[in-house]
Amino acid sequence: MAYPLTTGGAVGCAHPPGAVKLAGTAKLKVKGNPVLRRGDLVDAMVQSCAPPGSPPPPPCTKVAAVTAGEALKLRAGGAPVLLDTLAGTSVNANAVTFPLSSAQAGQTRLSAV
Repeated sequence: MAYPLTTGGAVGCAHPPGAVKLAGTAKLKVKGNPVLRRGDLVDAMVQSCAPPGSPPPPPCTKVAAVTAGEALKLRAGGAPVLLDTLAGTSVNANAVTFPLSSAQAGQTRLSAV
């Protein structure tokens, strides 16, 4: 069972404590938080990315792509809702991509496939 991602959830980049700044405009809300769709996440800013290394590469700056984790049936505003099974990539200033590391829905009231 998968849960729709909401603005009350969390999406992380590959370098803790990197986190994607979540913002959504869908009318569908769960526990008062809008659900997220692909357009809400792609190009969203990554904050607090701390890549390891000496010297470290530039930090992730934004979400580059969503590669999996869209609901098959649940839609908001005509677009599939993103689920906590999300997979995707973030990108840094050198155009190097990294996998997104985690996605927490921020709710367990609504589930989807």
